[in-house]
Amino acid sequence: MDIQLNDLAAFVHIADAGNFSKASEAFGIPSSTLSRRLAYLERQLGAPLFRRTTRRLTLTDFGQAYLDRCKPIVEGIYSAHRHLTDMHEVPAGRLRVSMPAGIGQLILPTVASEFRYKYPTIECEIDLSTRPVDPIENPFDIVFRLGEQPDSSLIGRRVAEFNCFLFAAQSYVSARGAPIAVSDLRRHECLRFGMSRYDSTWILNRGTVTESIGVNGKLCANNFGLLARFAAAGLGIAPVPVLKAVEPQLHEAGLVRVLPEWDFGIVPLIALVQSRRLPAKIRAFLDFFEPRLKKA
Repeated sequence: MDIQLNDLAAFVHIADAGNFSKASEAFGIPSSTLSRRLAYLERQLGAPLFRRTTRRLTLTDFGQAYLDRCKPIVEGIYSAHRHLTDMHEVPAGRLRVSMPAGIGQLILPTVASEFRYKYPTIECEIDLSTRPVDPIENPFDIVFRLGEQPDSSLIGRRVAEFNCFLFAAQSYVSARGAPIAVSDLRRHECLRFGMSRYDSTWILNRGTVTESIGVNGKLCANNFGLLARFAAAGLGIAPVPVLKAVEPQLHEAGLVRVLPEWDFGIVPLIALVQSRRLPAKIRAFLDFFEPRLKKA
């Protein structure tokens, strides 16, 4: 038996309307097509669903019993479709977001109240981390990560860009001296971002010149804010993404640029999502935060 969902939906519309012309208007297809679908369905079932007169269709006992079972199924499918459509059109529901702690702590407290007022039907759950994202097990709706991301099934969207410079406390520079050349970093305590041995190589740029240097240090962390605090405590030289909002804080903390002609280049902030067709709650979050991140 080959019964299509569209045939069931056509049958329900015909039963509700009582004739082909009204059902045609409701279902949006010609009466002749509905008549053919109904005839095909009756052949598949091996019994008539309607008693036909010139003006009206009346359900047979078999047709009534079939309608009682089919109608909840068809209505459930329409309800599911409307729910998914609403998800794409109306910003609402639980939104799970993961972002680096430094970015979250800087941006979220200043704009969370405005976002909550603008989108009162969105419930946000924020995870502050930089752990790698498994495309299959990913529990988040949006994942923000610094730097270009490995190829995966997730869709990446560049939402902001920062430049990253080297900073140290004035007390550290006074005690250990400031590096004059990139090669001097080998004899300094370098506060590294990340938790693997690959993070011990820094690639620095000066205009079109690029130098790669292996660095050492007794401290590393996966949080730029913590690295900046380590540096402010005189514990070494740290890479720090510079945002307009944090520049005054860096100076207030007694941090100074070292190797001021060199930088790590542009560090993008990437938003990773699972599909190009975004539900309304994700579009709302990105459209709200992207311009604010770029101003940070």
